Amino acid sequence: MNAPHPEPEGYRSEPSFCKSNPLNNEHYIEQMKNDPWYPIIQWTDTQLAELVPGYNIVQIKEKFNGLRYYIDRGSCDHETWDAKREEAHQIVLRAEVWVDGFEAGRRLEREKS
Repeated sequence: MNAPHPEPEGYRSEPSFCKSNPLNNEHYIEQMKNDPWYPIIQWTDTQLAELVPGYNIVQIKEKFNGLRYYIDRGSCDHETWDAKREEAHQIVLRAEVWVDGFEAGRRLEREKS
């Protein structure tokens, strides 16, 4: 599925590797809609978009059975980004921890069976 807005040259439009035009953030989030992590990914995007308008998804991926959600300032100005960077990091960390707990619960359920 191609991104609706031009991408930087050399990058692919796949959910496993997403370096994009900030206008494509929604496109990448929607590619995850069949994933059990979709609600937390969607929440993370909403929270980040409110906190740092114009932020950019660099990459959303699964690593070691956990979520990794990487961002940069995108079209957000430096001053806003610098002021909000730590809070943005906490939003991403909350999502990653949620997925870790979700996957740990699924692992326990499988072990019971």
